[in-house]
Amino acid sequence: MIVVLGLFERHERQVVDEVDSRNAGHLDTQRQRSGVVLGISDLDDLGQGGLGHLDHMVGPVVNGIDGRCLCKLFAHTASLQAILMHASGSGRTRGRFRPMNDAQPTPQQAATVRIDDGVAVIDFDDGKANVLGHNSIASLLAALDQAEQEGADAVVIAGRPGRFSAGFDLNAMNAGPDEAREMLKRGVDLFLRCYMFPRPVVAACTGHAIAAGAIILLTCDLRVGTQGDFKIGLPELTIGMSLPFFATELARDRISKRHLTRATALGTMYRPDDAVDSGFLDEVADPDNVVSTAIERARGLTGISRGGLVLTRNTARGAIADSIRSGLDEDLSHFSVGS
Repeated sequence: MIVVLGLFERHERQVVDEVDSRNAGHLDTQRQRSGVVLGISDLDDLGQGGLGHLDHMVGPVVNGIDGRCLCKLFAHTASLQAILMHASGSGRTRGRFRPMNDAQPTPQQAATVRIDDGVAVIDFDDGKANVLGHNSIASLLAALDQAEQEGADAVVIAGRPGRFSAGFDLNAMNAGPDEAREMLKRGVDLFLRCYMFPRPVVAACTGHAIAAGAIILLTCDLRVGTQGDFKIGLPELTIGMSLPFFATELARDRISKRHLTRATALGTMYRPDDAVDSGFLDEVADPDNVVSTAIERARGLTGISRGGLVLTRNTARGAIADSIRSGLDEDLSHFSVGS
């Protein structure tokens, strides 16, 4: 019997672990290091691949706070192998826009930019789980630079349907501490770029926002989520990791004080409605309207003073950004997967 401990995005395939079913939901120290959950399970696509009805919850498979196995799937090996090779489809078109990058997203171009009445819409879509790896981080940073250079009055960062971002790329995390820390450093560059961006930034959270995906939400001015069975939060402590200093600083700034301990020290994962109460989101919309709602909210912010916003960013957020930068080297020196 196969128990899926975690379905991690590894570019061309998904990874499963074969274990004794009696140990489902439990990981020892060695397995935590190799099986840490930084992505989400793409169970919808598995179901489309022919497995049939799936009674599941998306999340890390660990001995969690309530002792439940959050993501279980039983199947015969041959069936599962065929399903894991099933490619998930994606694609959407939205309204009027002027394309600035005509090419389809590739591993080197996970983010594309389009202008919608003065609002730069950054579509983040790697065709999979929207993991944050070296290429996607560089693509998002380039998209933000492009939006600023084009003189956009506001920015929307939109994920792909069902997935805003599954967090940092597991491949890079497992490639060794030096590469993992370099990726986290670039990730912090992205977080602070959003956090201190000179124009209003609105997130269209189109689905799951896990770990680093949730951190992006903390850096945006307004966050519009989508209704549905999605998970949003920082699960690091439930999967054998500590929460980095930059994450706790951003959480302290944006998360409701009532939820701060649950969201950080307890690794609570929130459904969209609860994510509004906790501070990860500001509102939710139905899936068909989440991006258009975010664009509408961004358009309502286009009249904000450019110079005034830059000064206010510095006074309201500058000290936090400086603290994150000054503590980054020490923060990264303590980082390790499964620590």
